[in-house]
Amino acid sequence: VGTGFDENFLRKLYRKLSGMKVKRPVFRDVEIPADREIVWVKPRIVCEVKYLELSERGIMRAPSFRRIRFDKKPSECVLE
Repeated sequence: VGTGFDENFLRKLYRKLSGMKVKRPVFRDVEIPADREIVWVKPRIVCEVKYLELSERGIMRAPSFRRIRFDKKPSECVLE
């Protein structure tokens, strides 16, 4: 997700995520684009994302950050 937040929020989130880095993705069968540098973190923060649709491969099209969900656990996250 590359939109939906301001610089102040992004700085705070970066500081929080910096302490959650891991070397490998915690999910199986993750496609890693060759043209991007990816930093993986432990899935401990839940956010709500709005998107137009899912591709055939389950990838969100035009995703936009909406909010952090303090009322949800990562284990509760599902696609509706």
